Amino acid sequence: MRTVTRVLHTTVRDGLTERSVQAVTPEHLADTLDLGVTAGDLGRLADGTAAAADGLGYRLGQHVHLTLADGTPADVTVVALYGRGLGFGDLVLAHGPVAAHVDVPLDDELLVRGDGLTRPALAAALHADPGLGVLTSAAAEGSQTQVSTQIGYVMLGLIVAFVAIAVLNTLAMSIADRRREFTALKLTGATRRQIRRMLGWETVTSVAIATAFGLAVAFAVLTTYAEGITRGTAGIAMPGSRLAAILAGTVVLAAVGTWLPAGSALRGLRRPA
Repeated sequence: MRTVTRVLHTTVRDGLTERSVQAVTPEHLADTLDLGVTAGDLGRLADGTAAAADGLGYRLGQHVHLTLADGTPADVTVVALYGRGLGFGDLVLAHGPVAAHVDVPLDDELLVRGDGLTRPALAAALHADPGLGVLTSAAAEGSQTQVSTQIGYVMLGLIVAFVAIAVLNTLAMSIADRRREFTALKLTGATRRQIRRMLGWETVTSVAIATAFGLAVAFAVLTTYAEGITRGTAGIAMPGSRLAAILAGTVVLAAVGTWLPAGSALRGLRRPA
């Protein structure tokens, strides 16, 4: 085993701004971590220095006054800038000073590199230590985001359910209030098929307008959000299959909310004498 990099995740404050921090052991850091350095030298990372993500306003050689997790002040000098802040956080600091000022100074990850290393060999070496395991980079990333993703899906499901109930109630009430209009159309000679066709065209027009406005608003808001959160390094993406499923669900919801109340209202109409 050639290199072992200890990684500890925490936060610090730069003035009133909270910054995410990755505290690492700086020895041979380039062997295990590729931050995408854009300026400076990551090899100079040590106690009292820091590497900062692009787009946060930091400059090479800048002296930054930080407040560590337990409130201890720390002055660091920026020795490198990197472009992969979305994946590696706002600041990278030396492991020792940060670990001494957190509640639980246990490493979150160990990044290893060496000749002839295999996953089974590492797993066997860690077998006697409970709570330790070997993950690939993809599995490590998935384990960190799985819980937050599941929570997000649950919240999104609840929002969609409440919106669907509100849409169905609104459509049902609006069609029920038009019973007199349907009666008048019936008395002027309109057939039930013609009234249903009119409602169908109204539904199609409403869905088309709502889809256009919804996509426009979502694109504008999400594009701005993505630009801000990723500092211009990524944009929005929507798989075509998911977008088609959402549009299909919208059409089905509008159809159910229109045809069921309309059928009930039309059945109650009196035939003209």
